[in-house]
Amino acid sequence: MLSQDRFVIDRTGFPMIWCKEVETYVHFLPITKIQFEYFLCDVPDAYFDADWYDRILNLNPRVTPSEVSAANYWRALMTGVKPAESQRFAAWCGPGFRLPTDADWTAIYRSVETEPAEDLHASGLLEDRDQRVRALLERIDVAVVEASARMRRVPGLAGQMLLRFGAMEWVRVGSPPSAWGVRGEPLPDFCGNLERPEHAAASLVADPNRDRFPEAGFRLLYSPSAAAAAESGSAHPPSSEPMSDGG
Repeated sequence: MLSQDRFVIDRTGFPMIWCKEVETYVHFLPITKIQFEYFLCDVPDAYFDADWYDRILNLNPRVTPSEVSAANYWRALMTGVKPAESQRFAAWCGPGFRLPTDADWTAIYRSVETEPAEDLHASGLLEDRDQRVRALLERIDVAVVEASARMRRVPGLAGQMLLRFGAMEWVRVGSPPSAWGVRGEPLPDFCGNLERPEHAAASLVADPNRDRFPEAGFRLLYSPSAAAAAESGSAHPPSSEPMSDGG
């Protein structure tokens, strides 16, 4: 069971849990539209304007927490974003935040794939959360149990975190990581019938910042030590990738 020292809250109020296998915190869920909307309201960048968000919503329409069900919960997730856009969100979250590598994602998945689901109330993950955040976490939790049963799978912690039956998630691939791929196993209702994460490697994407993929979302890692190093000036800023507003 989670303890209070095993999770932190990001600047949007969503929880991240500690994963000892990668020595970082990881978002409990892929980034949601609620989280990205905080970014859109705050960032002074004309790139992320209303037209940009409308294009995103055309790919995966938005639902409110009260509308979330087993038939649509993936619509609460922020998908259709390109890696460079995801990196902008990570930079906005603050020092120490980054997208995972394929090795990170695999280690996280393997660390939780056989773990039982958490009791969100007993774990403290819902304590003092904003009403919308709390409602969304609760509704997705219930929806995943129902969706997993329909797929004849036990959700466990991997399903509860939407590492299964969530979205495809952007990961860095290679050694050193210089390419982009996606990991995950969305429901066929959302993204067709894909391979199970324990049996698959990352699917490489040749030109990830050109086309949009309706099923592609992301989650972030947070390293307190990397944040401390960046704030002390001893770390180099992450390299940025050019963004094209071509769709």
